[in-house]
Amino acid sequence: MAEYLIYFNQQWVGDHSEEWFLSRVEPSMAVVRDMEAAGVLVYAGGLEEGAPVVSADATSGELLVTDGPYVETKEFLGGLTIVEVETEEEARRWAGRLAEGCGWPQEVRLFKSRPDGITGRRSPEPVGGPEARDYLIYFNQQWVGDHTEEWFRSRGPLAMAVVHDLEASGALIYTGGLEEEIEDAFSADATSGEVLITDGPYVETKEFLGGLAIIAVASEDEARTWAGRIAEACGWPQELRRFGRPPQP
Repeated sequence: MAEYLIYFNQQWVGDHSEEWFLSRVEPSMAVVRDMEAAGVLVYAGGLEEGAPVVSADATSGELLVTDGPYVETKEFLGGLTIVEVETEEEARRWAGRLAEGCGWPQEVRLFKSRPDGITGRRSPEPVGGPEARDYLIYFNQQWVGDHTEEWFRSRGPLAMAVVHDLEASGALIYTGGLEEEIEDAFSADATSGEVLITDGPYVETKEFLGGLAIIAVASEDEARTWAGRIAEACGWPQELRRFGRPPQP
């Protein structure tokens, strides 16, 4: 089994009427329900437009958690779905269905496999109560910087210690690093009325997603704390954004 990230940037959505957006809720939720029924869904969520963006950076030797994105970009993530499937063909098929259901393009990338075959870790019983909200902590590959192999190896135990603490707290939903070869991505686009699945990223960009963690916590302060801990452990900056609440069909 392999895990794939299916995602879109907000700028790919396009300009539509409120009526049009409401008409896409049921088709997109139907795909998610089918994913659940097929046993392939790991997570699905849209990021909240207008919600605060926070960055955490410890590369100076001191942790700085500040309001605003780490880097101003023309495009930013709008939402994502993670699926666990047997083959790339299955991932392509689900991406096509999501592109049809949502009405805007999707891009797909493969998560790295861990040595033990586990690509992501999930708390068996996430906690946080009714007030808990889901947050995305993520980094772009270009923020990592150039380091020696020895340096990267030294970060592994530190990063995994934070993951274990997230698991122990019940806050962890998912975490994983993406394969670094962006040319291995593929995209699904149904805006022409026909589903087109093509090799390569949907849009060529200078920066692309490198990895992520999805957590559920009761407050933004808790999310900021975890983002800071991940930034310190990994050794490169992280951005934090909040997921919106699931739409009601």
